[in-house]
Amino acid sequence: MDMRRITVEEVWPTIQPGIDNIIDIIEGIVDEIITNEERVLPNLVGKRGDILLQEVVKRWDNHKYMTVWTTKFFVYLNKYFIPGSLLPTLQESSYSIFHRRVLGVHEVMESITRMIHRVRIGDQRINQDLLKSAIDIYVNIGKNYYEDDFEEKILEKTHQFYSLKALKWINDPNISYQDYMLKLDESLMRERHWAGLYVKEDTRKKLLKIVNHELVNVHTIQLEEKRKRRRLN
Repeated sequence: MDMRRITVEEVWPTIQPGIDNIIDIIEGIVDEIITNEERVLPNLVGKRGDILLQEVVKRWDNHKYMTVWTTKFFVYLNKYFIPGSLLPTLQESSYSIFHRRVLGVHEVMESITRMIHRVRIGDQRINQDLLKSAIDIYVNIGKNYYEDDFEEKILEKTHQFYSLKALKWINDPNISYQDYMLKLDESLMRERHWAGLYVKEDTRKKLLKIVNHELVNVHTIQLEEKRKRRRLN
């Protein structure tokens, strides 16, 4: 029996048609063979907001499906070689490529934060399923990407949003201490609701802490002054 080591170059001509066929099935293309990157990226160029997120969600679903099937071609490699080599798994590598080529290039995070801003200001026209699916990309793609890209950006935007709200409300003479407390309760309720639907529990807790910090802790002295004025009146 021939026990010599088989190189990737030798077996790739056999594997490539199968991978191309999977791509064609996913994309619905049967008359041309082009790379996965060439299929995905042009469909995202120039798109923003909800339209961009719709396309990214679609491409992510296709990418996950393709990852599952291409991994089957390399099941032996994934099972016996990679664990001892300290290399990322094939799935981790595939997801990393999607992050680098799609999430890291296009305005995906910006589009998500704009949707969340609309949620915070009470916009009822939000496509909730789209927002959930877009956030789930970061949840599923890996902990580091979720924390470093999604969570970090969302926490930053939350600080900015409630910092501006607090300044506006605290300096408005027509907003009493009681009014301010009502706005605080409403903000916490809204934040708790949307975060409970879309993000991880740890992220939700961090968001609520930010709301309390920006609306209460930062303005303790001013709030006390409003409270005293209420008593005097």
